Amino acid sequence: MDSEESQKLKRERLRFFVQLTERCTDVMMEMNSRELCTRYAGTASGGLDSYVFTYLSDRTLFLEVTARFDPKQQDFIDSHRFASHPTFETVLSKYTRVVKKPNPVHEKARPWDVATTMVMKVEALLPKFCSYSRRLLRREHAILQHIWQSYLNEKMEFDDMIGIPMVFDYQEIPNQKFFMPPGEVVEEISLQGKLIQRKIGLPETTLSYMTVEKLGPSLSYLLDLTCVAKRLPVGLSVRTAFKVFDQLICRLLQIHRFGVLHNGVCPQNIYFGRGMCYNVVYLNNFRAASLAGSSSGAAAGGGKPCLNMRVAKDPRFASLNMMRSSEMHPVDDFESAFYTLLACIGPGLPWDALLNSRPIDASGASDSDSATTVTTAPSTKASKKAAHENSRHLYAAVRDAKSAFWESNIHMERFIANMMHRLTDRESDLFPIIADILLDLYTKVKRLLNCFANSKNVAEFCAQLCRGGSQLQIYNDLRKPALMYFRFEEVPPLLNNPTDLQRQQSLTKGLPSTFAWNLSEWCFNYVEVRPLSARS
Repeated sequence: MDSEESQKLKRERLRFFVQLTERCTDVMMEMNSRELCTRYAGTASGGLDSYVFTYLSDRTLFLEVTARFDPKQQDFIDSHRFASHPTFETVLSKYTRVVKKPNPVHEKARPWDVATTMVMKVEALLPKFCSYSRRLLRREHAILQHIWQSYLNEKMEFDDMIGIPMVFDYQEIPNQKFFMPPGEVVEEISLQGKLIQRKIGLPETTLSYMTVEKLGPSLSYLLDLTCVAKRLPVGLSVRTAFKVFDQLICRLLQIHRFGVLHNGVCPQNIYFGRGMCYNVVYLNNFRAASLAGSSSGAAAGGGKPCLNMRVAKDPRFASLNMMRSSEMHPVDDFESAFYTLLACIGPGLPWDALLNSRPIDASGASDSDSATTVTTAPSTKASKKAAHENSRHLYAAVRDAKSAFWESNIHMERFIANMMHRLTDRESDLFPIIADILLDLYTKVKRLLNCFANSKNVAEFCAQLCRGGSQLQIYNDLRKPALMYFRFEEVPPLLNNPTDLQRQQSLTKGLPSTFAWNLSEWCFNYVEVRPLSARS
């Protein structure tokens, strides 16, 4: 006989799925645009044929959709010469700069069905949420379009965009349920991350969708899977975590060169590819991203800094500047990437005990993109105010813990000591190397945070990076420590110099052989920045 707790859990799950079904039905009933019906596979009744995989949200739904084929393409099914709906074929040809089919550039870098099976993000806001709508999906689409258009303008190779999701479609659907009424004053976030206010003239729809490349599992999912399986050690092996970190730095280089700051690097926004790209790390979910401004303060895009935790959502991996609602800089993405590395291999981040004690609301104000929970909310104004105050104190405590983490090395040394029992037998023998690499990375990130603490001209940093200047060395220096943990059949150019070769030799002296980098199982990024004059 099931216990009372088990019955309660079943009721909560049932309630959740009922709410989710109602939410999906409300949204899908309004999605009847002509473009939607002609571009995506539908049901016999004329609806969208999709697979729903999403959490319960007042803002966003996630669907898996299939492109509708043109009848003329049926002749090419056996020869695999078709790609997708002509609209998506055009987008793919634009990105790869190849029109013929099969597309040789596409076949080497992305799954064969990249433009056939896709993910559709749907944003639908009711009028009661419109005063702080923020239109995050529109922002995310604009950021991704900026990245891909910059790639086209700079005449880069398609391989240089590995790990960046492709965007195929974006539409805003007029309807009678999800809209902003005229005369409403709404708060929005500019592409530079500034809060601006705008008065609505004519009614504006708040129902939109964006279709992007379908990816594989997220890093967060894989970390949770190791916990559910109760496999020891919980988390990733050190060698896998270092490989993820190396690719993550490459992804940041790829977007920073275009003047884009991600502002939300965490396991929930790091994905792996599908099919032939299973070993490629993707940087996903750009809703908190921003474009580098030429100056600080309200002059950059108008308004005041707004990209705080109400958008980024995860205080566990947020940088100190994000938690302080300060101007963001590329080094803040490095800080979050380092937290991600530690979370993959360690027993927990130093401030996890605070976050696990009770839920946290970063700013004390609700946001319409927060997942709806099935727990009972405070029913009185007094209890809501008390919960708000507790959340503010907890948020400040996490921020202070991160500040202390970078002020003294003792917190990092304690973390390294605590992670030793989580290592496998082979990795335990290499513990001195692991400890040295982690301390080296900690020191380099700390130096960068101090060096650019008062730097406001982010646009100049990104411009110099695009020219292949000294800023490029910052990314190389962050990659080197992790790469020194491996043996290569052929030393990569990044490490092929007397200084780094000598350091790697001194690290491994007297210790067992390190792990080999198997190129058949894990790709290696030869990401570089070539000046425009060096490109054809």
